[in-house]
Amino acid sequence: MKLYSHYDIKLAQDVVFDRLSEFEKFERLAVKRGLRVRRVDESDDIAEGIKWRLEFPFRGKKRNVELTLVEADVPNSMVFDAQNPSVRVKFVWM
Repeated sequence: MKLYSHYDIKLAQDVVFDRLSEFEKFERLAVKRGLRVRRVDESDDIAEGIKWRLEFPFRGKKRNVELTLVEADVPNSMVFDAQNPSVRVKFVWM
């Protein structure tokens, strides 16, 4: 199944990219919403291979997801891959 969403905003591309790459901010938001978030790497750069492990309850079970930045074209786009044994999701921010 493929789902697409598109939303135009009136900001410069580099501003949008900077905001979307504030990973610590997204980590804090996820924790506030009940997820356990653990950053696997120690890199401060936006580069392929950045990885997080997420744990959260869904439909009465604990779910684990590994989220990886698989493509980084600064300041144009980022592609994330999220997977667990049951599902694989690709997020593309352009």
